[in-house]
Amino acid sequence: NIEKLSNKLTLDEIINFKEENINIGEHCLAGALRFYGIGNINLKKNSLEVLRKYFESAILTKIAFNKALNLKKYDCVIVDHGLYIPQGIITEVAKNKGVSTKVMWQGYKENSLFRGFPIDEIIGEYFYPKNISPVIIIKAIDTYM
Repeated sequence: NIEKLSNKLTLDEIINFKEENINIGEHCLAGALRFYGIGNINLKKNSLEVLRKYFESAILTKIAFNKALNLKKYDCVIVDHGLYIPQGIITEVAKNKGVSTKVMWQGYKENSLFRGFPIDEIIGEYFYPKNISPVIIIKAIDTYM
């Protein structure tokens, strides 16, 4: 049971937890630090409880995404930033399975989008008919954002 495992691990054991080459604890710590807006997890009295919830979520994400990638072959996984829970776990599971991962996230300016990849790298026969140009797709994404 995931909750029992989470409850028996110490703070350090959670932070250093790795399974199937996935740095689960690292993503849990990063998420908890971001949640609190601090740089030292020991500064908050409920940090272990929060870290345990991140840990449980990370394990569930790993299990679910492993199942998803075992059910169907994917050419690419797109995540919004590739960090924390669940995106960091999704990124690492995809990497373990040999599935390419692309990262994009909202830009700092209104209606902008950062991409960690050329848009035409994922556009084409996989997602769109060949008669739609990447420029049109970027405009559509920008409109959505």
